[in-house]
Amino acid sequence: IQFEVSKKLTDSTPEVATVDGYELRDYQRSAVEAALANQRGVLHMATNAGKTLVAASIIKATGNKAVVIVPTRALLLQTADKLEEMLGIPVGRYGAGYADVMDVNVTTMASLKNLVDVDLDDNQTLIIDEAHHSRSDSIFDNAFDIPGSYRIGMSGTPLTHDALSDLKLIGATGPIIYQVLNSELIDDGWSVRPVIYFHTINTPDRYGMKWQAAYRDCIVNNDARNGEIVWLAAGEAERGPVLILTNWIEHADAITDKMMNATKLTG
Repeated sequence: IQFEVSKKLTDSTPEVATVDGYELRDYQRSAVEAALANQRGVLHMATNAGKTLVAASIIKATGNKAVVIVPTRALLLQTADKLEEMLGIPVGRYGAGYADVMDVNVTTMASLKNLVDVDLDDNQTLIIDEAHHSRSDSIFDNAFDIPGSYRIGMSGTPLTHDALSDLKLIGATGPIIYQVLNSELIDDGWSVRPVIYFHTINTPDRYGMKWQAAYRDCIVNNDARNGEIVWLAAGEAERGPVLILTNWIEHADAITDKMMNATKLTG
């Protein structure tokens, strides 16, 4: 499902708001203009596009009454802190142990069902970060209970799911109204072009085994594979910081133990 939606700014459209201490990049200004002109829709913005600044400009332009929905507790704290800095006003945190309600509020998707019971009748703007999660029934249903004449979704991967999920996203916020891709950010010098290397790893034969058991044997507890990861990380560490991502904490612990043992052996 693909959409092309374009509305021109009119005399009644709020002006793009300037955020003190920050300057909107050209594509960020275009994203804000699209949100203000259309009032509903998804901003397809790649990683590193500066979505929080775009959100701050939209909130300021539409009147500083807003709810911003984010997927995780870490993003709740990070987004609220950043919006406070950008807007220069207290920002409410709702969820993850917080229950502070202000004119501008950040909540997690898990806490959204509780926020709908709070009096938000004068809320003007709803912004859903990582809006592709709106395909979840709980987020989809509760988002409709949050008032707001401006309803904007933000996502780097908005319409990449099955047709029903895509239509639920469109129902919650609207169609894609603006797009800036990672390739554009790279070409314009805002993002670094990645270099990707593939390494072949021999894994034990675990055909017929249940998935979690096979994952534990072939990935988490694969001593040779973890050793390769440690060896590669040590080599890259000579050039700068290294980040190793895992799906399981148990796997991170196994790699850490391997790394510590290797450090002891090499002195």
